[in-house]
Amino acid sequence: MNYKSAQKIKLLLLFLSLCSLITAQEINLSGTVLDIKSGAPLQGVEVSLTAHQLRDTTDEQGKFTIVRAATRISGRTGEDGVVKIKTQDCRASRKTALAKPSISEYAFGLDTSVKDTLHLSKPGYLDVNKPLDTLDHDSLVIELGKSSEFEGGWAKVPGILAVITPPRFPDRDFSVTDYGAEGNGSGNNYLAFKKAVQACHRAGGGMVVVPKGTYRMEGPIHLLSNVNIHLQKGAKLDFYWNRDGYLVGDEEHRGRVPVRWEGTWIYNFSPLIYAWNQKNIGLTGPGEIDGNGLMTDWPDHDDKELKNGWAHSGVPIDERIANALTPGTIEFYFCQNVLMEDFTSGKPNERNVHPVMCSNVTIRGLNILPSNAIQKEDDGIDPDGCQYVVIEDCRIHSYDDNIGIKSGRDNDGWIAEIEDPEGKWYQEIPGRPAKNILIRNNWFHGGDHNMVGIGSDQAGGAEYIYAWDCQAGQVINQDNILEIKANANRGGEVHHIYIRDIQVKNIKRILTVRHNYPASYAPDGPQSLPRTHHIYIENVSVKNGGDIGFIFNGYDEEPMHDFYFNNITIPHGKIAKYTGVQRSTITAINVNIAGKKWQPQIKNEFK
Repeated sequence: MNYKSAQKIKLLLLFLSLCSLITAQEINLSGTVLDIKSGAPLQGVEVSLTAHQLRDTTDEQGKFTIVRAATRISGRTGEDGVVKIKTQDCRASRKTALAKPSISEYAFGLDTSVKDTLHLSKPGYLDVNKPLDTLDHDSLVIELGKSSEFEGGWAKVPGILAVITPPRFPDRDFSVTDYGAEGNGSGNNYLAFKKAVQACHRAGGGMVVVPKGTYRMEGPIHLLSNVNIHLQKGAKLDFYWNRDGYLVGDEEHRGRVPVRWEGTWIYNFSPLIYAWNQKNIGLTGPGEIDGNGLMTDWPDHDDKELKNGWAHSGVPIDERIANALTPGTIEFYFCQNVLMEDFTSGKPNERNVHPVMCSNVTIRGLNILPSNAIQKEDDGIDPDGCQYVVIEDCRIHSYDDNIGIKSGRDNDGWIAEIEDPEGKWYQEIPGRPAKNILIRNNWFHGGDHNMVGIGSDQAGGAEYIYAWDCQAGQVINQDNILEIKANANRGGEVHHIYIRDIQVKNIKRILTVRHNYPASYAPDGPQSLPRTHHIYIENVSVKNGGDIGFIFNGYDEEPMHDFYFNNITIPHGKIAKYTGVQRSTITAINVNIAGKKWQPQIKNEFK
């Protein structure tokens, strides 16, 4: 071997060694390729993956991202649809660690052009049995399903449904009439219901039966583990606002109980039906719950401004004692295995059905009635920081958001600490996104707000929210099929929202994203720009409407991106308004508004 050859081999080995340092992570990828529609395994599919290792750096133009290395691996599925691929190779780098971007590359952001990609030679998706569409190999993050992310995202629905299982209750009945309750519309049945719930809980669980009749309540119902309150046909809970009756907490907090009120942790009057840190609880019909909201003497929101200041001021939650904020109707906190089924709930003072930080929640067959068209504080169903939720076969008549996805306000959506009624501290509750929520086969009356609203208290974020086979705006105008409401006080990341197969009679807009939603009471709060990306809406048929198809209103410093719209027709209105969105990442297929085809322009990326 001559000297020059030896030097070449030495240089090659040095390059491979350096390359190994750059992409030393071993990539092991295994999964089953499934057909998009049937979910059956596909054989003979070529699977190739390009993974990039990125590095952030700063020059005189600011911070930007470059590619340090790119690795490509491939494999083919067998008869069972399974593919296994493995590599430690370092392939040709697209840019070296010392490379600097051109002005045009910098202007559009290199990170939008170097996403790791997965390619399948046939239409399908790769099931890797992971909760998210990512595989993390130390410093390498591989994003899956890029070749058909819309359908690939929907493929997660069966797995989410498999996790959501309604609780079962022992075959034991406890009639509230046996504990002194009277269904004659008078008196106060608070203690009788409390005794029945406690007896059922102590016995190991069962059903607290509410027979036909009108049961006047001058205090709340607090649910306990393994108890299902069942309202028989003709049974009605008639909540009357005797204020002192809803001060059932400890003396230290002046009788208040911990709640999350419009995204902020406070101590307030008890909600009408309440549970804290319970397992296996149920509230079932076909009876009725009447909140008598805004119909009797209840105070104005006299400390609402102060309450919203608490969300970012650092005041300990233990000291946040509200004077008199209107309580919600049904609020369950930190509960697991929840069933709400087949009852009517109406005339709320605040939110109607509001589970908070709960998991495995089944909500089906509810009939939600409003308070009044003027007050508009009557959200229908608001999962708040909840995960694994199904909302199905419900009829919702609300003037505010029909379904509101929530996850906390300002700092209280990111991190907080709170003490429960038994004195046990939940130290530093981390911000928790609303996640894996399924909304299907629901009927929406319409209202001055949205079929699905995400926010405005969404600081903890929302991800993997699905809505399909629903009827919206069936009586009056619906503002939006989907509105995402955020601001710089709250930040929050909203992504992978999937909506399809929606029939609409009356609508103003398909989608509105507002990153400048009014802070209202805390304009000087913490600053964290919201992030919205990967929003998918398909197959929306509109009979009447609207005024404009799509509104994107955000920040150029943190532009929203990756929108997919397909097969949408609106008979009236303008096409779209843009601020703070990467229009080059909007895909519009067969979208027609007022007889005009919409194809987003990619010129002038930012204003």
